[in-house]
Amino acid sequence: MAGLVLRNISKVYPGGFTAVKDLSLEIKDKEFLVLVGPSGCGKTTTLRMIAGLEDISAGELYIGDRLVNAVSPKDRDIAMVFQNYALYPHLSVYDNMAFGLKLRKTPKGEIRQHVLEAAHILDLEGLLERKPKELSGGQCQRVALGRAMVRKPKVFLMDEPLSNLDAQLRTQMRIEIAKLHKNLETTFIYVTHDQTEAITMGTRIVVMKDGLVQQIDSPQHLYNYPANMFVAGFIGNPKMNFLEAQIIEQRNAVFARLGDFFLPVPATRVSALKKKGYLGRKVILGIRSEHLAAVNAAEVLPGRYSEPTLPGRLVFTELRGAETYQYIQLNGQEVVARAESEHQAEDGQEMKVNLKMDKVHLFDPERGVNIEDRD
Repeated sequence: MAGLVLRNISKVYPGGFTAVKDLSLEIKDKEFLVLVGPSGCGKTTTLRMIAGLEDISAGELYIGDRLVNAVSPKDRDIAMVFQNYALYPHLSVYDNMAFGLKLRKTPKGEIRQHVLEAAHILDLEGLLERKPKELSGGQCQRVALGRAMVRKPKVFLMDEPLSNLDAQLRTQMRIEIAKLHKNLETTFIYVTHDQTEAITMGTRIVVMKDGLVQQIDSPQHLYNYPANMFVAGFIGNPKMNFLEAQIIEQRNAVFARLGDFFLPVPATRVSALKKKGYLGRKVILGIRSEHLAAVNAAEVLPGRYSEPTLPGRLVFTELRGAETYQYIQLNGQEVVARAESEHQAEDGQEMKVNLKMDKVHLFDPERGVNIEDRD
């Protein structure tokens, strides 16, 4: 087993395009690390540099204590699972899984033992004589995982392995891969553009944009304390709401002003605003849908909410099975609120929106960074 260290890694392609910029990262032994971000952010390029499929333009890559910049892929003791499965169509499931071991001239008895062990873990025992064309997408992906498993590598690399599967199968395979990680106790590095996959599978997540790391953190900490507006908007579904406001001080109290409305900033949040000089300046308020509550304007009773309520208009209602989301025009901006099941409203109705101010994030409107240092 092994951890990895990426020290100031960069990838510059001919023509000068920089795909990854000065990336430093320590991946612990047995960790499940997820690289996530939009297309073109550099996550797959990073994975391919770890695999040895892309040359490293600058920096150092260690697997365990070994510098591997100049080591060929076959000698890095890693296994990679690709998006398109990369199975040999003319070979059986057994032979596909055994292929790498045969190239290493592993004894037949040992090959059989490893293949049958992997097939048992992955529930492929009844499929070993089939060809890939006779398998479903999920079965093909399990074969690809099995082919990697039999080599008993120090590190598993996975490049968007579930993107070709339908939604229900993706959910099933997420669970299977997470279980596999626990059973094998091996380092997993997983690339995806799907933030749901990242949050549900990773022990730590690396969020990337334009070749740069935006934040490295646990899933829960990323969700609760995003470092900037990009992370706040990318992690979470629906994405975080952003509202333009101005921080003002009146009568020894600090407020966030949205149009004609004054929202009291909790005392615990005021010190950072004052310390960093945001009094009188514009900020971006970030708030997630579950921290907004919206009801028909006619239903709001005096004293019902301890937090301030703002007038809005319901634009659209989205049903997602057990959850309902309301898209509301609020102070000239659209927000998404998670609806309470007992409250029904028709599109176009006037609403009252309650903001939980202790859950609000405050961002610099120019740099996009989170103003507060919150642990």
